[in-house]
Amino acid sequence: MQITGHGLRGLKGARRALDAGNSGTTMRLLAGILAGQEFMTQLTGDASLQKRPMKRVVGPLREMGADIRAREDNFAPLEIRGGRLHAIDFKMPMASAQVKSSVLLAGLFAEGETIVTEPARTRDHTELALEEFGAPIEKTGKTIRLAGLVAVNGSAKLHARSLDVPATCLRPCFLSPQHHFFQTRTYSFTTSA
Repeated sequence: MQITGHGLRGLKGARRALDAGNSGTTMRLLAGILAGQEFMTQLTGDASLQKRPMKRVVGPLREMGADIRAREDNFAPLEIRGGRLHAIDFKMPMASAQVKSSVLLAGLFAEGETIVTEPARTRDHTELALEEFGAPIEKTGKTIRLAGLVAVNGSAKLHARSLDVPATCLRPCFLSPQHHFFQTRTYSFTTSA
């Protein structure tokens, strides 16, 4: 698989709602990425996804400065009016890799250092990917610190890599959407059994 990105601000607004289908991961991670964009986007999903709570993601993204509207303040569809974000020190009330990842991805667009502290460790795919691509990220115990790329004199950026992704076809599907938005180079993913 080959992915070509268009830089930190390379996304453009969609004319229609983006449909995450039945994927809570897609909705929550895209919410973090879109919170830092300077346009409005609507995220929706199937009937099942629209019943799943989104407040755990919406809350910290609002705290960072995103304007997010949700049905009953908790459910999709989400309307995200992104813009200038500021870093937060987020102590997660419950462990969630999706919430953590959403806040870290928004942190790439924030001024300052975003800090996320987990009550218990969760999957670390996002931190590993961000580190591999050169994001200024530091992990100490259950705390992750990420310096926003917009705050480093505009010169910080993620770097393209060729990756071998072992054992599963799901991992490149997870990695490819989030990194498509940040780099001006081409990524190549290969899956090995």
